[in-house]
Amino acid sequence: MIGNKGAGFSIIEVMIFIAASGLIFVGAIVAINGRQQQVQFAQSVREFDAKIRDVMNDVTTGYYPFEAQVNCTAPNADKPNISDSGGASLVGSNNQCLYVGKAIQFAPDGEEDEFLIYNLAGRRYVNTSDPDVIATTIDQTKPVAADIPGMVEEASTRFGLKVTKVFNDNLTPEEFGTVAILSNFEGSSLRASTNLSQSVLSGGVPTTSIGESRTDAVSKMNPIEGVSGFNSIDVSKAVIICLEDASNTNKKASVTIGGGSSTTTVLKIDDYDTRCD
Repeated sequence: MIGNKGAGFSIIEVMIFIAASGLIFVGAIVAINGRQQQVQFAQSVREFDAKIRDVMNDVTTGYYPFEAQVNCTAPNADKPNISDSGGASLVGSNNQCLYVGKAIQFAPDGEEDEFLIYNLAGRRYVNTSDPDVIATTIDQTKPVAADIPGMVEEASTRFGLKVTKVFNDNLTPEEFGTVAILSNFEGSSLRASTNLSQSVLSGGVPTTSIGESRTDAVSKMNPIEGVSGFNSIDVSKAVIICLEDASNTNKKASVTIGGGSSTTTVLKIDDYDTRCD
C-alpha cells in the first residue's frame, strides 16, 4: 500500500500551533482579568458613594438608631455628656440632647479600607436651667461625637479601594481626615453663606487627617476645652473625596459632597477630579 504523502503536521508545525494558541489564551486571560478589575473598581466606588448618600439621608430624615441605649445630659451650658446606659431602655429620658448629624472618619488607625461613622449629639437647650430657650444653631448645640459601643458604625470598602485625600473645593484647599454631615440649623453661625432650604450641611473637620488614630480624631471633634470641633467647619465649599485602587494607582475616582446641592453626591470615575493626582 502506498502512503498518502502530505497528510498530518510536522513536529515544528505542531509546536508553532501550540505556542500561538498559548499566546492567544494568555492574552485572553489578561484581557478578562483587566476587565474584571475595572468592573470591581467601579462597583466598589459606587458602593462607597451609595454609603455616603445613605449617611446624608439618615441626617436628612433624623434617623438615630441608638437613642434608647445611651444616656445624654447637658448640664448648664457645657457640651453634652454621652455615656453607655448598659443596655437599659432610656427612651424619653434624653430630653436634654438632640440628634445633630454624623461624622465619617477615613482610614482610622491606618486601616486604608475602613471608615467609621459617628453619631453626633447636641444640646437641645441653650441652657438647661432655661428650657424655654431652644438651641437654633450648631454653635449653641455644641455637638459631640458619641464614641461608645453601639454608637459608632464600622464600614469598609471592597476590592482594595482606599481613600487617598479629602479636601474642600477652595483656591487653597484644606485637607481633612473626617467629614461631618450636619442638620441645617437656621441662623447657624458656621463659616458659610448657606441656602436655608438645604436639609443638611457638610464640611471637613479642621486639623483631622487620613489615617490618624480613632482617639486623635475624637479628641479633635470633642476637645476638652474650647468650642466644639464642629463649630469651625466651613460648609460653604464642597468636599472632594479621592479614591484609588490600592493595587493599581491608575484607577482613580472622586466623590463630591456638599456645595451647591448638599443632599446629593457627584461621582466621577473616568473624569475624576484631577486634584486627586
